[in-house]
Formats: sequence, structure tokens, C-alpha cells
Amino acid sequence: MANIKFSAFTSGATTANTRIVGYDSTGNTNNQYDASQLVNFVLDGTLSGSRTLTMGAYDLNLASTTAGQQVKFSQNVEVEGQGFTELHAQTSNDLQFNWNNGNVQTATGLTGSHTFTAQNPKAGATYIITLAQTGTVTATWTGVKWPAATAPTLSGTGKTDVVTLICYDATGAGLYYGSATLDLA
Repeated sequence: MANIKFSAFTSGATTANTRIVGYDSTGNTNNQYDASQLVNFVLDGTLSGSRTLTMGAYDLNLASTTAGQQVKFSQNVEVEGQGFTELHAQTSNDLQFNWNNGNVQTATGLTGSHTFTAQNPKAGATYIITLAQTGTVTATWTGVKWPAATAPTLSGTGKTDVVTLICYDATGAGLYYGSATLDLA
């Protein structure tokens, strides 16, 4: 991933057009976008006040190559359009999930007995799992509280079930409230 360099704002400035220049790990310029691709940053207020960042027609990607990094907004976030998590298809045929891969995951080719385990839960997060079954599946849902204290019986061969889990444990132990929509053919 290239580093991005932005020109500095001057005292009292409320807007600035900034050329984006990519640099490789040795500091050499590897990509400089033309003048038609300037990004307009609009500041709301003075430098000591609140700020608004407007990107126009270009995507704003906030990413890190370090696992567990996050972008935090300390105010409400309004999304015009869709807000979504991309579907992550796990490669193993079991009920083991790493939530850092996404809040919506699918397991396919399920058959046999499996115990639900998950890594990296966040208190208050909602997780959705789509379970496509090729045989009879017996699931053990460790750490999940179900309606009427009864875990669902998965539908079996040729069926897809959707399990929704809400992580309620603030200690990070991964305790969930669960619900299931079963027998989707």
C-alpha cells in the first residue's frame, strides 16, 4: 500500500484542494494523479473548531494492514446510500468464525457435528451467519442464548439456515443472543 501525502492547511483556511501523491516504501513517487483528480477538503469552522471532510466523487478508503485496527467516530454517523459489510465465505466446513473477516459470513458444505466458536467479538455487534448444508448438521452453540432457552435444529440436506447473533458481553468472552431463520430452500 502506498503512503499518501497531503499539503498542509494554512492558518485561517477553510478549504484546500490537495494533490494526492503516492509514495513507495523507499520514498520514490510511484503514482501522481492528474489535476482532474484533485480531492477537495472542506473545513467547517476555524482550525480550532469542528471539521467536515467532503470527498466529492471519489472513494475515501480508511484502511490498515495491521490486524485489529479500527476507525472510530465519536459522533453519530449518517450514511446516504447503503451501509454494508461484504459477505465473507469461509474456507472451512465448520462453525468456526473470525469476526475480523466481517459481520456477515457464510459456511457452505456443512454436514456432521460442529461446535460454534468465534474469535474477536465486539460487544454490541450484530453478526449474521448463512449455513448451507449438504447433510444432516448437529450444532452445539456454546455461549449463545436462544429464545425459550432452546437452540434451533438446523434444517439439513439441501437447506440454508440464517443465524443472527448479537454479542452482549462487554468482557469480550463472546456471549450472544441468537435467533434463527430456518429451512430456506
